[in-house]
Amino acid sequence: MIKPFNNWERCWMKRVEYKIYHEKGISDNTVGSKPKLYTTDEISQKSWLVILGEPGIGKTTVLRSEYEKCKQKYKGSKDEVHFIDLRHVNTWEHFKKTLFQQDFIQRWIKQDHHLYLFIDHVDDIIGEDQEFKRDAYEYWYDSSFMEEVYGLDEKKDRHRLTIRMACRTGVWASGLTNFIEGFWWEEEECFGVYQLLPLNQQNVIQTLTSYGVDQAAIESCLQHLQNKKIASFVFQPEACNMFLQLFLNGTKSLPHSKVDLYEQTCRVYCKKVDNKTAVSLLEKASEMAAMIIFSG
Repeated sequence: MIKPFNNWERCWMKRVEYKIYHEKGISDNTVGSKPKLYTTDEISQKSWLVILGEPGIGKTTVLRSEYEKCKQKYKGSKDEVHFIDLRHVNTWEHFKKTLFQQDFIQRWIKQDHHLYLFIDHVDDIIGEDQEFKRDAYEYWYDSSFMEEVYGLDEKKDRHRLTIRMACRTGVWASGLTNFIEGFWWEEEECFGVYQLLPLNQQNVIQTLTSYGVDQAAIESCLQHLQNKKIASFVFQPEACNMFLQLFLNGTKSLPHSKVDLYEQTCRVYCKKVDNKTAVSLLEKASEMAAMIIFSG
């Protein structure tokens, strides 16, 4: 098995411009195409950054990567770097304790160091539970933490806080955007809401090149994606790694559909567990998947 590749140079688009991309599409979503696209380094200059994306697009991977870089950069300094995962936070008390009632929050308020917060799965606190969602919104706007932030020196202390938040596109609400805009009321350049775009052809080339694949084989791979019209789902990180796993393993019959891609990949993983019982393992996995889908 080949280790999954995650070191792609991802492209981003401002949330307000994403609708154009979503409706009309961009054939080559690389930096320099229109509308304006940004690299991760370009948007990382923002003090408060919201990263949006569809499920499986790689939001958590990007957020974790940036967190690790930041943690390494400020290791040994008085500045603090923390990662907060809101996945599975489904009660009011758990939400407050996880997001606001932390010792490092209180230290930041009382001292003069810089605080870097990386908050993942924001969609899990503003999703389906309407009562919980309403209470969470109210706490964003009215919490003692935010009151303290607004009460601090506007120019000095506001710049001691750097936040990155990851959320699914369809769940993000304009109300939170308005709140963040209010926080940076005179400095719009300090905040931004950006959409993480799918992988592109250059990412596939980058991955294959890193594994030492020659130019002819790369062109053959890209031609297959084009002929079978499967690039749209292969350009999702997980699906891309699955497809490249099969391609690099020399699979004779490459996937021609999303279902075929997942089935072939499952066969590879089942063989890794136990080659003799691979077929049986795949059948059991298929039965479990069907039970989960049809039971809701």
